[in-house]
Amino acid sequence: MQEFVAFEHDLAAGIVGNLTGLFGQMLDVVDDMIFVKDLDGAFVYNNAAHLAFLGIERDAARGKTDFDLFPATEAELFFAHDTRLLESERPVVSVHPARNEGGQPVLDVAFKSVARTTVGEIIGLVGIVKRVPVGAVTTDAAVRAQVSAIVTRTFSGSIEPTQLQALDQSVVAAMRQARELTA
Repeated sequence: MQEFVAFEHDLAAGIVGNLTGLFGQMLDVVDDMIFVKDLDGAFVYNNAAHLAFLGIERDAARGKTDFDLFPATEAELFFAHDTRLLESERPVVSVHPARNEGGQPVLDVAFKSVARTTVGEIIGLVGIVKRVPVGAVTTDAAVRAQVSAIVTRTFSGSIEPTQLQALDQSVVAAMRQARELTA
């Protein structure tokens, strides 16, 4: 996933150009939320799932930042993740509580990785957000196992056991917060 996207052109022109065709149509049927940002944190691509979550059209999202689309505390958190990613060039995984379209608690498991040109220059970042249900019938152990499996599969060997342990602690805290949303 570290080099998930490699385009030969600048980010805005290259990614938007590549994602308006068949590849973009394929990403639009994916249930996971997928987005691409430039080095300034502006969205240059959002798939249909992410646009539906944001509640805006594709053209309205392009050029916006997290600070334009989310409450300040969330935007600051996302910005911190993006900054850490761009400084370290190491993928970032975060877990935070949210609600799905039906109002049920979920965990959003976000993966972010740098986007590079074919010669290795960093031109932005790519993010994928997977939603994991957290309901009364879902056990904590099942949710934790599902998140761990998603992360392990996504990073196939590039994640350390200590990172998985830290992520597990984040999952436990996020599950508690998600359940408090319904209390």
